[in-house]
Amino acid sequence: MAEQLKVEIKRNARTRRARIRIQSISRDLEDSLTQDIDAGCDFDAQSDLHTATEYPGGQTLRASETACLAPALTPPDSIGLANSPNSSSACRNQGVTAATHADHAAQQSHSAQKDFEPSLLMSYLDYAFPVLFPFYKPSVLEGGRSWLLTLALQHPAFYHNIIGLAAYFYGAVPVAPGPEHDACVVKAQTELQTQMEKAVQGVRNSLRDVNERGIQNALSDSIHLLGNIVQLVNFEIAFASSENWQIHLTAAANLFNQTLRHHGKGGQGVLLITSLLEKLRCNVPLNCSVWSAEQAAFRFFTAMVIYQDIIASTTLEKAPTLFSLYSNVIADTPMLDTPSLLNLEEFVGCQTWVLVSIAEISCLNEWKKGSTRQGNFDIMVQVRNATIIQERLSDGVARLNDAVRNVPLQAVNSPYRPLETILAKSNINSGSAASKSTEHRLITRIWAHAAHIYLIVMLSGWQPAHLELRNHVAQALELLGSIDNPSWLRTLAWPLCVTGCLAAKEQESAFRDIANASGGLAMFGTLRDALNIMEEVWSQRSQHNADTWDIASCLRILGHSVLLV
Repeated sequence: MAEQLKVEIKRNARTRRARIRIQSISRDLEDSLTQDIDAGCDFDAQSDLHTATEYPGGQTLRASETACLAPALTPPDSIGLANSPNSSSACRNQGVTAATHADHAAQQSHSAQKDFEPSLLMSYLDYAFPVLFPFYKPSVLEGGRSWLLTLALQHPAFYHNIIGLAAYFYGAVPVAPGPEHDACVVKAQTELQTQMEKAVQGVRNSLRDVNERGIQNALSDSIHLLGNIVQLVNFEIAFASSENWQIHLTAAANLFNQTLRHHGKGGQGVLLITSLLEKLRCNVPLNCSVWSAEQAAFRFFTAMVIYQDIIASTTLEKAPTLFSLYSNVIADTPMLDTPSLLNLEEFVGCQTWVLVSIAEISCLNEWKKGSTRQGNFDIMVQVRNATIIQERLSDGVARLNDAVRNVPLQAVNSPYRPLETILAKSNINSGSAASKSTEHRLITRIWAHAAHIYLIVMLSGWQPAHLELRNHVAQALELLGSIDNPSWLRTLAWPLCVTGCLAAKEQESAFRDIANASGGLAMFGTLRDALNIMEEVWSQRSQHNADTWDIASCLRILGHSVLLV
């Protein structure tokens, strides 16, 4: 017991030192983006698309205005995977023994780094990424996750970000405790510092380049920049525990908005995302199910930005920045005839209609508080809009509970696919459509209960004893308790926190156990923040004002706005 305590103390000390180093990187990153934004980085100084409600029409951009990723055979020299510098001059100097030895040592060091970085890259692709994004399982027919490797090998900032995250992942989650792991932690912290500094510099360079050229001339570069900023948002919320994510998420949302509006211009009635994806097709044949690397990357990062923007709205008490674009980007229900529209459950496990409902509640909450301040609040308008949202949630939950109606449409209508069948029977792929649907229904039900709670608190104030609230808390707790997958729990920080903040005294220990069940993954994402928020809310039970305390108040109780994604 004493030895175990010593090990835990040492681990906590290393964690504190790592977090101090991470927060230093975070401050540097904040300064970098702030300086560029203050210097005029609105991503498009020539754009006339400044309002969230404008939808441009007009001509299609010339093919020369887009760019596609060429096949990546070797990564750029600048990312540390190219051949080592030629040392023939030192070899020719046979008499200068010290110089030769120094050059040989440098070559050995460089060779070791060459071996180390590819190992981290593949570990991230094969293990870390699937753990961090457990519901994103693109099929082999879509090209899988190959776009990650393509972007990493061709874009230094993205590569360095991945290597930094991978290094920290394997340093923070012990493979096997002991002296060997201690050495790995030290190496991981050093590697994180080095790689993230390079990633930050790469983002700054990309920001300047896109601004100088203008988004209208930089479709490909804008998508790569979007991916880099989203990755930095993930870094910020996973490690730094600060409000810096707001700057980065705002930058990502604005960049996405302007990229979509510029390059999504197409024919009459063509969705913005459909038009943009078509320009990224490259050499992929028409009617082919495989996405090009840039198409797949844009879809993934678009889903992440929209998801993060929705969750951010609940803590910032404002409508999601990208709300007006939903009809051109995401589908409330799977639409087999419009494959370009994003089905968010394929990326985050929660069906789109729940996340859209949360966005609508945030919009209604912003309207309510604004109209109350202005003295023109109309309760009938609130009730009418809240009823629509409540009915959407109730109908959706009813469908989830109906096993017959929830047979996956894709599984019923999809043709026989020999390769997928072989992979499934060989236990190689990510599971059948039916098993994915079952997983997503469970996750969606948890989110739906949290959305109900968010809506009730917005309408009725902070009333933990409210009968309907108690019912939703109890049902969500039961569902959360049934999950033993640590990577799934890591993605449920927001519904866990929203539900747990309204837990009864006797339910506290159960929520605490769930928050702690992710083990080493607590270092990644915001489960630790969710638990800290719940603990603070529970400790101040008697102090909450029913009329003024709400979900946003909970999400700011740690002294800063927390993004629980």
